[in-house]
Amino acid sequence: MLTDKHALPLKEADPDTDIKTGLMIREETERLAQQMAARSLINAFLRENVDAIEHLQSLAEAAEKGAAVPVTLMLGDGARLHGTVQYASLIGQHVYADEWMLEAGEIRRLLTFHELAERLVLELAQRLHHRRQRPLAVDEVLRRIGLSVRYLHGHLVQREEDAKAGKEVRRLDYIRSEQSVFAGHPFHPYPKSVEGMDEVDLDRYSPERGASFALYYFAVSKSALHGEWLPGERSAMLPEPIREPYREALVERIGTLAEDMYEPLPMHPWQARQLLGQPRLRRALERGELVPLGPLGPKVFPTSSVRTVWEPGSGCGWKLPLGVRITNLIRVNTAEQTTRTMHAAQLTARLGDDLRRELPGLMPETGYAGIAEAGDAILDPSITVMFRPLKLDPSSSFVLASLVESWPGERSPKLAQAIAESAQAGGTRELPDMQLWLERYLQLSMLPLLRVWDRYGISFEAHAQNSLLALKGGWPSAFYTRDLEGMSVDRQVAEAAGWIGELLPENSPLLYNAAEAWRRTLYYYFVNHLGSLIHAWARCQNRPEGEGWDVVRHLLLAERARASARLLPYIDGLLTEQTLPAKANFSSCLVNKGDTPLYIMIANPMRDGRR
Repeated sequence: MLTDKHALPLKEADPDTDIKTGLMIREETERLAQQMAARSLINAFLRENVDAIEHLQSLAEAAEKGAAVPVTLMLGDGARLHGTVQYASLIGQHVYADEWMLEAGEIRRLLTFHELAERLVLELAQRLHHRRQRPLAVDEVLRRIGLSVRYLHGHLVQREEDAKAGKEVRRLDYIRSEQSVFAGHPFHPYPKSVEGMDEVDLDRYSPERGASFALYYFAVSKSALHGEWLPGERSAMLPEPIREPYREALVERIGTLAEDMYEPLPMHPWQARQLLGQPRLRRALERGELVPLGPLGPKVFPTSSVRTVWEPGSGCGWKLPLGVRITNLIRVNTAEQTTRTMHAAQLTARLGDDLRRELPGLMPETGYAGIAEAGDAILDPSITVMFRPLKLDPSSSFVLASLVESWPGERSPKLAQAIAESAQAGGTRELPDMQLWLERYLQLSMLPLLRVWDRYGISFEAHAQNSLLALKGGWPSAFYTRDLEGMSVDRQVAEAAGWIGELLPENSPLLYNAAEAWRRTLYYYFVNHLGSLIHAWARCQNRPEGEGWDVVRHLLLAERARASARLLPYIDGLLTEQTLPAKANFSSCLVNKGDTPLYIMIANPMRDGRR
């Protein structure tokens, strides 16, 4: 947060001073936004183009120590980019000094952020062309990078204005953790890009700007509403806090008989506004299949994914369709996504307590509901809602993607603050030993995920944004994973267990071959999730990341001693394989493959004899 260390006593407001202060805030937040954006942009480029690093061995040696080192990137046109890594990371989450110097022939000059971005985008486009992956979207990628920085700047300005107004912008609880993922994906060229909303919309609906709002409800005739539910979960369509407001609105619009004829369907208010202007919705209104009731019930809070919202009073959550492009994709609920989600929910429900004993923090969706065009059997993705209850203690639970970030302009990750505040609340003044802390966390997350893979062939998309951590006395007390759309199942295990045909259809999108399902665990949990957590842990202590990966390796070796014949080769692979898979987000954006991203291989920090 920007502060004035030499504040004078309060006096009558000076409009000129207020203007100057506002300009200073905007200039400083713009610089900070560009610095944050540059870090993810450069790290995405380096992860996918290690051959561009002039002295790669020097960077690798610095990463073993978490040390600083100069870095030079060699461009295809003979130019060089010179910068400084202030903290070198084994997983590639390097931290940089602000300035980047261009050397081109006799020219040596500092680059602005936008010049740096253009150089990297054009360089990668040329490299992709040589690899016969024709770049399709150079201008689009540059535009989205600019958009991402602009909106991040707006988030930071809002935060500073909140601080100036006396709001506690460093408060940390569950909702605030979801709404303070400012940097976003650490290896994406435009992690805060949003297309379809303007600044006014972002002020109303963006989690980074502290938004909250009531959901917009439609009453849908029972003949037009379609969906699927786990047994006994259909009542989640109308949580208790909304029942009476919904009933009153429905009776007022249609009459008392309407309660037996219509079902509720919640919608994001932005999406409702868009839908009401579409001819197909107007036709449904004219036929009486759809009745708009307007905003109803208590406020909900958008989470880090923007379109997923949570209501703390009831613990209800909704994965809402939102016709907005967030990073690469329009965030609606397609038929494949709802099918995957319900197959996953049905399978985990069937496994029941056996699965929950291994993974008690599993948070499945319970159903979905939507509307199909008249005569069409397929639900409209833009009017299909998934229901996701989220029962947790909001005072001591946090989304991991937020904890691994620092507050804007600060160095220490929020993880340190969360641990310290939890320890103090438990009557402890000293922070726990971080290696023991990490071991405790891995016992709650890594080992159960491995055992579920071993026993059931199930892999979860447990990346940092899908993972929640609860603390007690500063120590990890619970691990949660959500969003079962990303779950995958080893087809061979499913066949042996008799799930195919009886529980899952032969063509279920949940089914993968073993190698592909395991690759998802390797990337989402080990590379994305643990990579970010261990980096944050190491930065907390100003220690090399290798010390964190040593804890991982120690637990894997202990697990190996008791592993089954099925699990043993997977643990051996974690300990001995030279590389791990990682998404190539930058390249994927340039070749327009955001929905089916490219992968590359990166060095495995768990490998025996790595150092």
